Amino acid sequence: MKEPTDEYSRIVFNLGNTLDGKELPIHHIYIDNVVLTLIDDSNIKKVEEIVAPDINIDQIGFKPNEKKIAVLRGENLADKFNVVNAENGEVVFTGELSQSFENAMAGEINRLADFSSVTKAGKYYIENETAGKSYTFEIGDNIYGDTFDKVVKMFYLQRCGEELTENYAGDFAHTACHTDMATVYETGEKVDVSGGWHDAGDYGKYTVAGSKAAVDLLLAYQKNPDAFSDNAGIPESNNGIPDVLDETRYQLEWLLKMQTSDGGVYHKATVKEFPQAIMPQDEGEVFLSPVSSTATADFAAVMAVAYKTYLPIDKAFAEKCLAASKKAWGYLEQHDILVYKSISQITTGAYGDSKDTDERYFAAAALLDATGEQKYADAIKKFTEKNIQLSFGWQQMGAYGSAILLTSDNADKIDKNVYANIKKAFIEEADRLRDLANSDGYMISFGENDYIWGSNMCVANNAMFLIYTAEITGNDSYLSAAREHLHYIFGRNPMGISYVTETGSASPQNPHHRPSQVIGKPMPGMIVGGPDDDIEDDFVKLTLRGQPSAKCYADNAESYSTNEITIYWNSPLVFLMSEFM
Repeated sequence: MKEPTDEYSRIVFNLGNTLDGKELPIHHIYIDNVVLTLIDDSNIKKVEEIVAPDINIDQIGFKPNEKKIAVLRGENLADKFNVVNAENGEVVFTGELSQSFENAMAGEINRLADFSSVTKAGKYYIENETAGKSYTFEIGDNIYGDTFDKVVKMFYLQRCGEELTENYAGDFAHTACHTDMATVYETGEKVDVSGGWHDAGDYGKYTVAGSKAAVDLLLAYQKNPDAFSDNAGIPESNNGIPDVLDETRYQLEWLLKMQTSDGGVYHKATVKEFPQAIMPQDEGEVFLSPVSSTATADFAAVMAVAYKTYLPIDKAFAEKCLAASKKAWGYLEQHDILVYKSISQITTGAYGDSKDTDERYFAAAALLDATGEQKYADAIKKFTEKNIQLSFGWQQMGAYGSAILLTSDNADKIDKNVYANIKKAFIEEADRLRDLANSDGYMISFGENDYIWGSNMCVANNAMFLIYTAEITGNDSYLSAAREHLHYIFGRNPMGISYVTETGSASPQNPHHRPSQVIGKPMPGMIVGGPDDDIEDDFVKLTLRGQPSAKCYADNAESYSTNEITIYWNSPLVFLMSEFM
């Protein structure tokens, strides 16, 4: 989310730029009609300190029997590479690099090193006479265990409304925050909406984004329950319920508070303006923004998924979720689209959307899966007559509806032609993604317009698409393509870093995340936004213009467009990792 702060104002003032379209003063030195603009380069040095190796590898590692590839960059590379045991220096494998190829997205000449035949457990690095050495990585059966726990526990560290104690949160402990009643905007009504997760680097709570995060975790558990432990280090650990379900329930309990008496759901609960770098208990009064149909439909969907997930564990809670889902559906039946319109006095993230057909489709699919009731199948037929955007993004939720339908025991309730069309469209999109991945130098499903704000979320979302298609078709080539996306996230990328904080040999040190900024070190387990070639914040406008798309990333707390974090970027990563645990 774009969120100027006083710190941005300071930098922009010194640099002589604009802030939210308003001209700010410029410091000039005039020398014979030449204008020199003075800048503060103290933060720029942090970008310059990122010196990535010329051999990029997943810094976590590889399973013994999977395909293993490193990406080398540079012209006139030596043709051979070695795989070296990092503990004793022994060369365990020597191979030939692939032919060189141009990688326009990264602005590189690349060659690939395939060392799939190395299967013995251990720690290794790649070396090449010209390119030098890679970071160390591991080969083994349980390479993701500690990292996975960090990525899951991130949600606990984002909890709102309760004290985070030092024995669970470490340096990120804080007293309870946002416990006062929230004010419904432009009314005197007060509502308890305590709880849930802080959305991102700020402390807002958003129904649309928060529903995506929760449903990703629920679907990950439904698909791969054995991947999740009961000892991730949260207060509910070791209670006989997987921690991911305890943690997601914390978010669901908050979402239930966001529903109005007539079934609609408030769009967001935030303060009026983004705060400076403060801890959450220091933030001000919370306001509820009006009901939107996108928030209501997403709520209906996630509550239906929650019903199916929690029914074997807690029947009463599951039925509460289903009742809330049906109530929200009833509201949608009575109301046409209610687009969230930004309120001038509340300048926090909008999460706006010009249509709600995909969210309603998602809700109908989840309710059909949960109940088998024919009216939801009839609604699906009506929605699919319109163009449903197939994406797992927060703004375009159509892929969730299709994924649920194509794996549902109640799919036989859908018209056969409708089902066939849904399946055909889903597989065609997966084929497009797989083809992009097969042609990309770093093996992710990105084209020239895909390095956007939150691009790392898109990497994980696309991998989700491929994972579901592998299940639907039985074709493991989709699964193989999905796995390469995981390697990108953990270091086999043009920046040469693991994009998840406190993982691998090199990871972001300066995320745009207020607790991390206050404490002076990154909270562990957070995936940052990643490269964004639209160059959307003032820091990157000064440092990254002209960079190749895949390198438009800055490890700097001022770069909210490339280095912020959010719960709904972590959540598809949880889904992706759970598939390969």
